[in-house]
Amino acid sequence: MGRTAIVVMALAWAVFPSVPAARGQEYDLDALISDGAQWAAENLPLDWLDQVEIPPPDEWGRFWEMLGEELEEGSLEAMAEFMPYAEAGVRLLSRSRGGEEYTGWLQQKLDFLEMAGEAVRLVPEPVAERPVRVTQSPPVIAGRTVHLVPVRKPVARPVPAAVAVQRQSVVESGAAWKRKLARRPAPASAMELVPRLKAAFRAEGVPEQLVWIAEVESTMNPNARNPGGAVGLFQFMPDTARRFGLRTALPDERKHPEKSARAAARYLRFLHGEFKSWPLAVAAYNAGEGRVRQSLSKAKGGNGSFASIRRYLPQETRMYVPKVEAVISLREGVDRLNLPPPRA
Repeated sequence: MGRTAIVVMALAWAVFPSVPAARGQEYDLDALISDGAQWAAENLPLDWLDQVEIPPPDEWGRFWEMLGEELEEGSLEAMAEFMPYAEAGVRLLSRSRGGEEYTGWLQQKLDFLEMAGEAVRLVPEPVAERPVRVTQSPPVIAGRTVHLVPVRKPVARPVPAAVAVQRQSVVESGAAWKRKLARRPAPASAMELVPRLKAAFRAEGVPEQLVWIAEVESTMNPNARNPGGAVGLFQFMPDTARRFGLRTALPDERKHPEKSARAAARYLRFLHGEFKSWPLAVAAYNAGEGRVRQSLSKAKGGNGSFASIRRYLPQETRMYVPKVEAVISLREGVDRLNLPPPRA
């Protein structure tokens, strides 16, 4: 099922009049999708996004805030509920003036929500313990405006421990990430950019295969940015950019492919020097050095590996490392970040 179909069905789900709402009734998801698809075909124009208004800034602000909260500490179930909103956000940004700078970044974040949804689908709860579905999650059209946040924030609810463990193992599985990304082609810009980025990494003595972090960070868009202030292929925040030699005043060197690649390679070299492991270095690239240090301190009985500390890391980081591994494996044939340390 394509992304457009998912969003349209989600919209239909939100407004379809025959969905049972009485307390105690459970939803037949297959029937709901079928009914929603029929309603969408009869009631929503194919170009519905061309006819709606862009949500106001305050709603975008709530959207970015909620997205950040879910990626930081959200349950997989809440992340799955938020997925249709992120789907709608990607489509709206892709049609908005200036929004394309955020689209590549948001598309990569959407992968984490989709993987959470896949885990929930693959590992269902026992029938007797499944909660009643509440019809408040998918995005809805009110007049001509698409709402990007739910009426109320999804609340984490307890799931059986065995189910939670199995779902978490899905989202942290390198094999699951490879299956998800196997049919996704490299970004269109990769053919022109990758040789230049690899030359920069080689010049810094860092394994050139790591340039594919740029795909996971920005879908290889040199002009990409996120709402928090990160910019460029490698999504440098201003302080980190300046720390590794990039100018952030105009012209912003974070948008320069070779210069940003040299800085990213220097940062990765530094992280590997501190943590002595590419998976830990990649985790620190996403979560920050401090979070990885704290996690290593908490896991004193562990072996100092990414596997030993991931339960202490943000939900996004727990998925980010296997996603990076999967992308590098698919693009370069390298297995699980089995790369040499930086050259002296």
